[in-house]
Amino acid sequence: MLIDFLFELRSRKLPVSTHEWMALMEAMALGKPVLSYLRDEAVQETERALGVEVPIVGITKETIRDRIAELAGLPDERRRIGASSRAYVEQVHDAEKGADRLIEIYRSL
Repeated sequence: MLIDFLFELRSRKLPVSTHEWMALMEAMALGKPVLSYLRDEAVQETERALGVEVPIVGITKETIRDRIAELAGLPDERRRIGASSRAYVEQVHDAEKGADRLIEIYRSL
């Protein structure tokens, strides 16, 4: 689950705001393309652990302007990313799976 991932990042002393990540997930759930800075290692680890591609468009402060301009002119690509984003949230952040995971955690205590 996302919260597990955020706490794992925090345990590794990486500054992460649950509010920022929740806003990203909400936008993705709405089928919107999301642009954000992503560490390559974090993306690779997430994709390996979850078995799905992270559909967030990676940017830096140096590339954000160009990426926005590029996507502004590619409506089909925006729709594709948006659909992938929605599918990602449905697959990775499914409430039933999350509930099952919490039950599993509580039973292990």
